[in-house]
Amino acid sequence: MIPNVVRGDRMAGLMTYLVGPGRANEHTEPHLVAGDAALMAWHSDNELGHDSALAIARHLDRPSKAFDVDVSGGHVWHCSLSLHPDEGMLTDEKWGDIASDFIRAMEFDDNQDTKAPCRWVAVRHGVSKNGNDHIHIAVNLVCEDGTKASTHHDFRRAQTAARALEVQRGLAVVAGPGQDRSTRGYQPAERAARARAKAEAEFTQLHPGEIRVGVLDRPRHRELITEIRAAGAATRLLLDGDVAGGIVAASSDESLDLCIGTGGSPEGVATACAIKALDGFIQTRLAPGSDDERQRGLDAGLKFDHVYEADELVSSNNTFFVATGVTDGNLVRGVRRRGRIIHTESIVLRSRSGTVRRVPADHLAQKWLNGVD
Repeated sequence: MIPNVVRGDRMAGLMTYLVGPGRANEHTEPHLVAGDAALMAWHSDNELGHDSALAIARHLDRPSKAFDVDVSGGHVWHCSLSLHPDEGMLTDEKWGDIASDFIRAMEFDDNQDTKAPCRWVAVRHGVSKNGNDHIHIAVNLVCEDGTKASTHHDFRRAQTAARALEVQRGLAVVAGPGQDRSTRGYQPAERAARARAKAEAEFTQLHPGEIRVGVLDRPRHRELITEIRAAGAATRLLLDGDVAGGIVAASSDESLDLCIGTGGSPEGVATACAIKALDGFIQTRLAPGSDDERQRGLDAGLKFDHVYEADELVSSNNTFFVATGVTDGNLVRGVRRRGRIIHTESIVLRSRSGTVRRVPADHLAQKWLNGVD
């Protein structure tokens, strides 16, 4: 099942399109299969037309208009869920169950009465021009109490929810438009392999000369640097800060595409905390520096032939990464003193909110140099 997420701010425009004829006159008998209780009471048995689409849009939009809340990127969250063409047609009842489960997985519901829900609806209007049975889900991201629903990592969360529903509902697994085959069910190792393949595929679209790789400038990396350059990629040698290099590669900074090298285990875990906040990608393997280190790892149950990814390095989805610069680096500026004032710069990343905060601070030198009670 393929989820396709789009954001906007015109609920009426979306609803009238969904009940209209479509770009190739492919829409037939548009109707609701799921939604909040009020909408299902009014429209569950009706074929939808232009007037009913506008009425549904007005109902969905009411919280955002009542509270006058502005949502960055638009308050209208639209996701289509499409089956593989070979899957055939599902019943309205099954599509309704899938839509409700998907809404719960995306945390747009009331979470068992612990928070205000979003208003939402699921529309079905026949198969696509390619023969895919599908539905469209429209959500107002402003909740009933005026708070905003979280869209942090919503593309990735939609994919995760779709994969889980495929298994729960016995549907063909369809990873996305680029996959040329589908299977029923999956194993964790296969899922990890697909994730790695996806990341690698993104880079295969680039010429090696367009890829910039950060490597810590250390004797242990000389052979690695030679191999990267022999492949045609550009290298940027980092004087220090392997954690900072990994964060820069995962951020929107365009100076690095990858960061590769061997470093300490604490640094790897710290980098994973930051990368989860940036929705980046990290892979690591253990590289013991001695037989004693290897034995300690084996005694602790670690696997030396395993590729660890972010969720294995840090299981929490609410990670924090905090750093303050001592000397100037890729991530933050170092400490500076100007007369009575000491200037510092810190960075704070949180995975749950996907937030990156930079914190400049001024400190009275006499307080810090003489000690603070």
